[in-house]
Amino acid sequence: MSNTALFIAGVVVTIPAALGMAALIYAAMVDGRENDRIQAEQKSDEPTSS
Repeated sequence: MSNTALFIAGVVVTIPAALGMAALIYAAMVDGRENDRIQAEQKSDEPTSS
């Protein structure tokens, strides 16, 4: 296999893998923001014990 073919094969594998990792990182950030929103909403609904 020539060097050019190996390079192209590497690019073909790397680009989808990088896009997949970026999607997972973005999903984790969105999930964290949603979790923060839910926790803030739950705290505001709790009656104060003072």
